[in-house]
Amino acid sequence: MNIAVTGHTYVVAENRMIWRRFTQRYPDSAVTLIVPDRWVTTRYGQRVEYRVEPEQAGNYAVIALPRLGIVGRSVYRSWDMALRRTAPDVWYVAQDRYAWSTLQAIVYGRLRTPHTKIVGSSTVNIEYTLRRLHHRWKESFFFAATDAIVAASEKAADLLRVHDYQKPILVQHSNGPDEETWKPRGGNEFCARLGLGPFVVGYVGALIEAKGLLDLTQALAQLDGEWNALFVGDGPLRHDLQAFFDSQGLSARTHFIGYVPHGSVPPYVNCMDVFVLPSRSVEKEGFKEQFGLVLAEAMLSGVAVVGSDSGAIPEVIGNAGMVFPEGDVSALAACLQRLHDDPELRCELAERGRQRAIQRFSTSALADQFHDFCADLLAGRCTDPGGL
Repeated sequence: MNIAVTGHTYVVAENRMIWRRFTQRYPDSAVTLIVPDRWVTTRYGQRVEYRVEPEQAGNYAVIALPRLGIVGRSVYRSWDMALRRTAPDVWYVAQDRYAWSTLQAIVYGRLRTPHTKIVGSSTVNIEYTLRRLHHRWKESFFFAATDAIVAASEKAADLLRVHDYQKPILVQHSNGPDEETWKPRGGNEFCARLGLGPFVVGYVGALIEAKGLLDLTQALAQLDGEWNALFVGDGPLRHDLQAFFDSQGLSARTHFIGYVPHGSVPPYVNCMDVFVLPSRSVEKEGFKEQFGLVLAEAMLSGVAVVGSDSGAIPEVIGNAGMVFPEGDVSALAACLQRLHDDPELRCELAERGRQRAIQRFSTSALADQFHDFCADLLAGRCTDPGGL
């Protein structure tokens, strides 16, 4: 099986691990990643630039192509995106279906390698109405030109069906945590350097209101007993969060690390007893948690998880953690208090979560799921394989 994959998410080295795993597990297959040679993003004042070099290692390759135009709204400076060279059986376009580069990739796939099965991607998990003519046209073309779609959640898959997509759908996130990177470790020395005490409640990600962090601060303030809070990430809400803890006399218990490159995050997660993702849906801004990759990373690390019922969070957690109604501070506080008071339950959920992550969300699991889906697609026997 010869697979080509494109998507700017794969400019991040950690996100490419799923395809390395794929080629390790299926040595008779080949994977070529076709990605931008340069990608720049700015989040909350932190400018991050990625540069990708070409790579070839056996049946795994990375082709880095220059782009025209503004980063994120541009197309590749290429007449075929290396498709004629790679001649894939499957062309996986893992990016927003309204992007011009997605349209370019699909058109090139149909023109340059017409035998290829084209697999699209969808993360949209909020009901929508397309008001712009070019969006309606792009979606119609995307539905007609793809042979299958990878949906990031069950809700995303349901919406594809509502909007009359009748071809095969695989429910899977485009990347997952690698089991060699995210795993339980003894982090006592690292935690001691951070000044962390017993029962650490942690969060990793953007410090913004949509992530429900104001709810988390209020819930922490209600906890009885010793606890520490560890926030890894940055954003416009940081000052408000720190001000709240200061006003409650809790600043000594809270630790704000700031921005940390993704590859350096695992030791911080290993310091946590409980990981919390308390996201709130903001439908007027088109936000519901699309997957919650940080949850899968924490679960694979052997950390008990708590999440709100926003978007796909309950799908990810399943029966391997605690879920509370989004925005319900009292319910969140009750979850944290129970895990604080019951170390055995904490350990049970941590182990259950790790096993769930290994089986469903790890790079090896995703590689297996995608391989089987593509094998069925190429053989003409593809049916929807089910949910997360």
